[in-house]
Amino acid sequence: MRVTLLRFFCAVMVTAWSCGAPPSEPPMPDEQVALIMAELAIADAATLGMAGYAKDSTTRRLYQQVFDIHGINKEDYSRSLHELSGDLPRLTRVMHMADSLLN
Repeated sequence: MRVTLLRFFCAVMVTAWSCGAPPSEPPMPDEQVALIMAELAIADAATLGMAGYAKDSTTRRLYQQVFDIHGINKEDYSRSLHELSGDLPRLTRVMHMADSLLN
């Protein structure tokens, strides 16, 4: 279930942020992206039984906490995902790293 949730989450994130010009340099290393990806999957799992406004606001708050812990912002994470979406082997490696962190 964790793997399916992580893959679904990554697919949604990459699709949502796949528009725009690619950055000139990566905002963060792949290991950090994998760690954040794993923590965001846990945040999603924490709100699985919720619905409506409570789910949306809790998810937004948990995501912001993850970004704050890592000292980044949503835009840097989005740019990293955008860059990864253009390199499928690298994206696969990052997703495997995130999956191994969850296991």
